[in-house]
Amino acid sequence: MELKWKWLNAIVITLLLVTLLVVISKEKPNVSVHTTPLDTVSVNGSVEVVNLSENRIVLFSADVNSGNYGDLIVLEFDEETQSLKEVTNQNIYLDKFLD
Repeated sequence: MELKWKWLNAIVITLLLVTLLVVISKEKPNVSVHTTPLDTVSVNGSVEVVNLSENRIVLFSADVNSGNYGDLIVLEFDEETQSLKEVTNQNIYLDKFLD
């Protein structure tokens, strides 16, 4: 009886090893994701990011209930320093009351 269990264990272990080798040797699928940049992106529902040109973006606070409503910041990417530089910063909501 004990010999029968040894053979059964050997067969099960052999089948598991064969299955494992088949799974490991299987070719992985080539997955590629192609994305296109968005023109406008909403960040946390309160800041809109708009692409102006290749190196310029606009950050605009569109949430009326935030303390920053109307803030408009234009940023430009500087190739030499590899950082964003502020081009302009103004509040277009408050500017209409100040003029």
